[in-house]
Amino acid sequence: MFSTLHTGFSPEPCYSSKGRIRGEEKIEMGATVQVVKIEGRVLNVMREGSPKKTAHRHDGHGGGHDTDAARKETEAGRKRSKMKTFKIGILSLQGDLEEHASMMRRALDEAGISGSVVGLRRKTDVAGLDALVIPGGESTVMAKLVHLHGLEEEIKKLARLGVPIMGTCAGLVLLARSGCDEVEKTGQRLLGLIDITVERNAFGRQKESFEADIDIPVLGEEKYHGVFIRAPAIGKAGAGVKVLAEYEGKAVAAQEGNILVLAFHPELSGDLRMHEYFLKLLKDG
Repeated sequence: MFSTLHTGFSPEPCYSSKGRIRGEEKIEMGATVQVVKIEGRVLNVMREGSPKKTAHRHDGHGGGHDTDAARKETEAGRKRSKMKTFKIGILSLQGDLEEHASMMRRALDEAGISGSVVGLRRKTDVAGLDALVIPGGESTVMAKLVHLHGLEEEIKKLARLGVPIMGTCAGLVLLARSGCDEVEKTGQRLLGLIDITVERNAFGRQKESFEADIDIPVLGEEKYHGVFIRAPAIGKAGAGVKVLAEYEGKAVAAQEGNILVLAFHPELSGDLRMHEYFLKLLKDG
């Protein structure tokens, strides 16, 4: 179940994903009341912040299977209510924002994780983030905006705290420790959070953009459909970096601890597995 939250800025939306619950929700006097029904009968009522009340049946039937079902449903509801709600940020200065938000909330739902997806524009938006996505876009422009909004040190702090960070395409470039001659020539600022050297436009310019099925063993045996748009590649990787995928002899996905970088656009693939893998870092952490 998804509902729209208001984050105090526009136009980027903020999404909330709650675990699947069989029942209904309504807002009553500022509290969330959850009414769980099976076959039209009210079996359990839960109000956040108040004792749980169980509605007893008065239909003349014994406890039987319906009682067992009600008990299981209540137990599941209690477990969900105790789950941590994760807050996942998407750098919202430039790039594929809505696509990442849509894929992330779908991945949250599929994984049964309670969480919200919020935009990151200002230093004040960093508070409480449990994960961060740096999307594709124009890496030079994005780097300047990150510096202008004072977000460089905030993102580095998140990384030092072990917060999972995923950079896709331009996000990979920003997270790299060093760059090729083209990066050095432009004087582009890099965050230096993963020990790789990045090659910008490694497969050519815009007209050489392409799609390809690639092997990513951590996602399983089924190939992953990668969308490469003016894609970078990883030229060199440090000893602590695990290369997750290659294409035509060039590394296009890698991970070092809590930092995950991809040369392609997972939000355009229609395949949730990469976002789900990222969320696993969140849960494992």
